[in-house]
Formats: sequence, structure tokens, C-alpha cells
Amino acid sequence: MNVVISAAAETDCPEYCLNATVTNQLLHFSLSGHQASEPYVDSVRIFAAGETENPEIATHAQGDQYIDISKLDRGYYSLRVNVGGCEYSRIIFKRQEAVAREWDICSFETEVIKPHSLRFSIAVNDAQGKPLVDSLWIVGLMYNNQSPSQRVYMKTSAQSGDTIDIQPLFGNAETDYQIVAWINGMDYYSNSFYYCGACEKYNNVHAAFTVINPHHVVMNITNGSMPVPPMDSLWVTTYFNHSASETLLSGVFQNGDTIDLEPLVGRKAAQYTVWMQFGDCIKKGSFEFSGLEYDYCLAADIHGIHIETSYQEDKIQYYLLDYDYRETYLPVDSIWIQTYDMETNTSGAVVYSSRAQPGEDISVSALKNEMYNLFVKIGDCELSQIFYKSWKTQAIQDVPVQDEKTIKILNDGHLYILREDKRYTLLGQSIISR
Repeated sequence: MNVVISAAAETDCPEYCLNATVTNQLLHFSLSGHQASEPYVDSVRIFAAGETENPEIATHAQGDQYIDISKLDRGYYSLRVNVGGCEYSRIIFKRQEAVAREWDICSFETEVIKPHSLRFSIAVNDAQGKPLVDSLWIVGLMYNNQSPSQRVYMKTSAQSGDTIDIQPLFGNAETDYQIVAWINGMDYYSNSFYYCGACEKYNNVHAAFTVINPHHVVMNITNGSMPVPPMDSLWVTTYFNHSASETLLSGVFQNGDTIDLEPLVGRKAAQYTVWMQFGDCIKKGSFEFSGLEYDYCLAADIHGIHIETSYQEDKIQYYLLDYDYRETYLPVDSIWIQTYDMETNTSGAVVYSSRAQPGEDISVSALKNEMYNLFVKIGDCELSQIFYKSWKTQAIQDVPVQDEKTIKILNDGHLYILREDKRYTLLGQSIISR
């Protein structure tokens, strides 16, 4: 999930691999290829996840320079480097929070006003006055913590105290939203607000779903201080479009019921949408399900793996994430790396194995530049994450003689070549036995 490298749009563009290293509040990038030296870079732009306009950072930095990214919040961004008419891009992840912002905003409040309007206000802690808002976005509640595909619902221009027409949201399945105010290139997030579209009668009805072992989900519906209304029907589809998605299971359920996910067992791990009908109103929720009859990773509260790469030092690091996408630490029994075929979505031969723990450096200098799958095993829980190696590597020297007596062996996580009782590294260096 964490390394995305896109080729240049034009077919006659040189084949460069865009590499990026994020350390603290600095970004270092490089373009590697068959050429002896790196090309001259015309522009470097860093965009918010999923965006194509209004870059967060724009600079003419070259590959031997560092870019200050201290103003960026923790999360995913799109790095785009232009060389002539060619563009090279990849997704980067910043782990540290942004440094102090220019405006000391003590509150950023929103208030829904009927019909289909929203008023927002910004208050600061000093006498600077009101900040000038360059643009205003309305996004999903967790936009700043999610993947680059999270939706921006609408964009507009307004200042503190203005009333915004949010009728463009009408017809969307109701949800929680946030306002993002862009001020001098920095993004400030409001408190969340709820817009229910045509479902005003059930404005306070919310549903949460908790997946439990074995393959069930518990439904918890709230309605503020009022009793929970009876539900007419419920159905589950793939995420996220109700009109275009296949119904995977359905029935009549009420608050507190446990829904059997047996029809989903055997499917790939995915996010699913729950549609609930109350009279003429349809409300929705979602949950993630691994497709397993019993999920040992769910029992251990481990949701996924985040992989970070280092171009200069030819290494990777991995981190464990819980179900709130926060880093969590558990002792890992073993890890291994297998080759990965994108066309068939299958893993191949094991090329590395060790007991490296989260955050430790893992040398991948012996691996070719291609796609791999990192596996992590913790007790009965097994997770995997695909990554792409794209570092510069030293040319591998020929082993003195290659014949039927030459074999490759994997020992303690390192790949060696064995011939006539002599051991060599992949670079052809002889290893003296002790």
C-alpha cells in the first residue's frame, strides 16, 4: 500500500524511477535510471491526498537538495516531479506532525441551518483579527487520517461567519463531514457536523458495527435521547455504491442484534456497506471483514502493516497498525519476504526471512528492483503487505564459474551462492567459513 510509482504520461519520456525518503520534517528525492547523472528538475509539487490542483508545496528543488515539509500534517501525500514535459509521481507518507501553524486558532465551529445551509466561524487566540480563507472544502470526517482515495464532497469560497449552501450534498447517503479551511497553504479542520439530506426525521439516528469472532458483526444504533426507531430492513453490499453493488446478505434486524457474516466467509478482506431503511429514509454504516471463519489478527487487534523505505541506505522498516490506524507494538515471531506477481496477484519464492521487529532496519540490498510481499507472523496471526523495491543497486559480479555444481542457499535471512564447498555473496565476494 505504501509505495506507488507511476511512469511518465508520455511514451517518449526517459525511464526514471522516482525515489523519496522522508526524515523528520525533510523530504529528499532522486530520479534514478540508466543515465549517468540525474536530470535537471523543472518543478516539484506535493499535493494533498487525492488532489490534482492547488499543491501544498511547490518548489524548484533538485535531487541533491532537501525540501522542508514541516507544514504538512501526518499522512499521505502525492509527490510529483516534472522533467521537461514528463511527470514522475509516487505516494509519500509523513509520520511526524506538522510544526506550529501561523494562526493560533482556538475554535473552528460549524452549524447546520435549515434548509441545506451551513454557517462556520473561526476564532483565534490573539488580536490578529480573522484569517483570510483561501478556499473551503467539505470532506468526510476522517479525511486527514485516511488513504488518498477518501472523497472531497465539495469546494467553495467563504469567510468566517458566512453561510454556505450545502445543497450539493443533498442526495448523498448521510454521513459526518468536516470543513477544511485553507489559509496560506495550511489546512485547518473544523469540528464535525452531520448532514442528513432528506432524512431529517432520523437526524439523530447513528449506527456502529463491531466485528467479532467467529464471523459476526454486532449492530449498535443510537438516537440521541430518543428511543431507537424500528428498522424495516437491512442489507449489506460491497463498498460503497448502493445502486451498483451486489446485495451480499439481507434481513430484518434491530438494535443490538448480531448479524451472521457466513455469506462473506471466503471472500477477500474488504470494507462493506450496511444499508438500513427506516420508513422512507435510508441510512448507512460500514465495517471491515477479513473473510475468515476466525480472525486471529482481529483477536490481537492488529489491522495492517505500514512499510517505509530508504533509498540511500537500501533498507525498509515496517510498523503494525491497530483498527484505529494507530501504531501498535507486539513482539513479532517472524517475518519473510516473497516475490510478488502483480498480474496474477500471487506470491512466489521466499527471498528473505528474519525475526526483525517493528521499526528495525531490514536490508534489502540483495533484492532486485521489483514487487515483493512482506509477511509478518504474530502467534496465529499472519499479515502481509506489498511493496516495490526501486533503489539503485551495485552491479552484481559474476561468480567465478556457473555450472550444475553451483547452487543458491538462504541462511539467516541472507542469500548466498555455494559452489565446491565455497560460499559467495551475490556480489561474488568469497565468504571464509569459521
